[in-house]
Amino acid sequence: MSEGQVDMSIGQERLTGVFQGIPAIYLLLFCQAVEQLGVDPDLITEGMELSDDQLLKPGARISMRQGYIAAQRGSALAGSLGLGMVYAKTLKPTLHGPVGLLAMTSESVGAALHALTRYLALRAPFFKCEVTETESEARFTLEPLLSMDAPIKTFLLESVLVAAASMIDSLVGSAAGADSADEALGAELSKFKVCFDLPKPDYFERFAREVSFELEYGAPVSQLVVPRALFERAPRLSDPDAAKLARQQCELEYIELFPEHETLADQIARHLSHCQSGVALPDLSEVAKRFHLSPRTLRRRLSELDTGFSTLSDQELLSRAQKLLRRSNLSVSEVAYELGYPNVSNFSASFKRLSGKTPKAYRDEVE
Repeated sequence: MSEGQVDMSIGQERLTGVFQGIPAIYLLLFCQAVEQLGVDPDLITEGMELSDDQLLKPGARISMRQGYIAAQRGSALAGSLGLGMVYAKTLKPTLHGPVGLLAMTSESVGAALHALTRYLALRAPFFKCEVTETESEARFTLEPLLSMDAPIKTFLLESVLVAAASMIDSLVGSAAGADSADEALGAELSKFKVCFDLPKPDYFERFAREVSFELEYGAPVSQLVVPRALFERAPRLSDPDAAKLARQQCELEYIELFPEHETLADQIARHLSHCQSGVALPDLSEVAKRFHLSPRTLRRRLSELDTGFSTLSDQELLSRAQKLLRRSNLSVSEVAYELGYPNVSNFSASFKRLSGKTPKAYRDEVE
């Protein structure tokens, strides 16, 4: 993709290349990272007319186009040296503003990851993410929103996932720092893993020795695999009042950045996508209450957008079902239970109505 062809998407919103969506401090840290690898940082910002003073201003942002072009240039010049790994080291939780504060003060690592599924667009707008849970572990999966060349995809996936894993490690203490009295928890922490749907790079061994979690390449998808004990563990700075304040700040920032890009249908679709897995989706009355509308008004406003609540709910259920059928070893009946259906017959009938195939036929087709 050439610089003139950058076309950004966040969820269902189509954004222009001048969208001011990335904190400017990230570009400054990126320039420092490429310099560590022997690349002239002026080559990264050439033509952008951005000074260090401008990048350091509180609240300063750069456009998605500028961020993507910088990543293109950096990954082309230093990607084979492990730029994503080097950059991830610079991304400390305190540098992420209210998003970092929310992670540090959340009631659990799991709550922090669920919050990130909503607010990732504030810090890494090139991706979408989701959290799926089982009895033994949770998976935080990251998917690019853009078609990316291999070097930039490698850089972005490594920097975001390794930074997230390092943040979790710093919030709760590394596996090596776990209480010696709690050997079972220490064993669970040692199972924390970062997976990439990328070929193993030449720099793998060097960086694998520098982190406390496992790095795995050649995986089906790019994700964090978080043991249940770690997922449920509270960060050392957990504070409900501070977390509530940080969440409010994140929400205000989101509204400020995306005021005209979301319709009510987009907002409801995003809300449904962030609802807890393993239980039924909220019904129309619950969602109407969440958006401070009456059910009748919600129906009318969605009708004005040529859609309806059942359509949005069905789309989310189909998306969840397809992901579970593609990415898990759950039986069809277990998938039905995970999605909140009372029995497998109801699920199979619903899936066939929405997709035109039975769950088994769909799974056989994609395997």
